[in-house]
Amino acid sequence: MLGKLVASIQLLRPVFLLGGLTMNLFGAALAYHMDSKIDWTSLICFQLVIVVLQLAGHAANDYADFETDAANRNRTWFSGGSGILPAGGVSRKGAIRLCAAFAATTILASSVFTIMLGWNIGVLILIIAGLGMSLQYSLGPLKLSYRGLGEIFMMLIYGSVCADAAFIIQHGTWDNLALVATAPLMVQVLTLMLLTEYPDIEADSPAGKKNLVVRMGRDKTRLIAMIVIIVGAVVSVLGVFGGISELNVVAVALTFAVEAAVITVILRMLRSARLGYNWLTSASIGFLVLIILVSALTF
Repeated sequence: MLGKLVASIQLLRPVFLLGGLTMNLFGAALAYHMDSKIDWTSLICFQLVIVVLQLAGHAANDYADFETDAANRNRTWFSGGSGILPAGGVSRKGAIRLCAAFAATTILASSVFTIMLGWNIGVLILIIAGLGMSLQYSLGPLKLSYRGLGEIFMMLIYGSVCADAAFIIQHGTWDNLALVATAPLMVQVLTLMLLTEYPDIEADSPAGKKNLVVRMGRDKTRLIAMIVIIVGAVVSVLGVFGGISELNVVAVALTFAVEAAVITVILRMLRSARLGYNWLTSASIGFLVLIILVSALTF
């Protein structure tokens, strides 16, 4: 029993929950910057919703990617799935049951909190839309990650939808500044998706998973990832015209510049086999969290 519990926790990859927490805090920080008082009860309740939504997506991904994860020889802390299903730690039926339970909990909890805490109805719409995109990233009928569209939808979910919902909960209504503030985050999530898919190409391609990295190949992916990081710096600079502070613009743009240098070095060392893929995926995750924190602290 204990072994199955441990395997279930590993399947759900709780380390990724840090991303949802930082997005929640980011949205709340933006609302606070706009003179809204933080509602800590709502912040905690929304974090619970984020957690169960993320766990539903994690279970769905491992269920759908069973074949590719079984064939993956380049698994890292942040890519290639958990490896629990191919190892037999949890059955595929158990994984999809966990997914269904977490998805149902997401809808029920968000509906209850919307009524009890007086959240804007737009928050509930964003949560349900985010859940739908998260599940359809790997599950049918859309299976977005198999059509070269998964990265775009993940960019929207984790780069904007989560933070926007947190912002509306705290601010009470929508403001276009939220879209301007989350634009660099969306760019960084796209970068993250490219770099975390980079090690998996040998497993994904034979299984028919046509994500962007499989479609472009590693050489083009390296180039596109650098271009996307540069775009992130440009987008952050343009934020000054949307009401973002000059300090924020400079801080976020510099963070993207540092990321470009670090990722360039890591990619070169990967090609010469002096580093493993864990360095690449860990750096991409680390820079997402760093950009969120830098931006939130410099509004």
